Amino acid sequence: RWPSYGAGSPQNTCAGNVPCIDARQEKLCDAIKKDNITIFTIQVNISSKDPESQVLKGCASPGTNNFQMITQTDQTASAFQNILTQITKLRIAQ
Repeated sequence: RWPSYGAGSPQNTCAGNVPCIDARQEKLCDAIKKDNITIFTIQVNISSKDPESQVLKGCASPGTNNFQMITQTDQTASAFQNILTQITKLRIAQ
């Protein structure tokens, strides 16, 4: 997530004054979702007060619990359990 020139340093911006790394991530997620693939994202935010990541939230496929924010270490297992529960409901059909 951090640019190669230093943690926390400002990032170059692309179209619409959006950091380039965010713009690239959005393009990647959109391309993956075009193939009807479900994306789950988890934001780990334990020791900081960072706001909810719009990049991760936007990358997650639409639906409940496809984006989750972890703010305490004891939430990790339940976040992955939520994903596992959704995956086990899938079925392969031809």
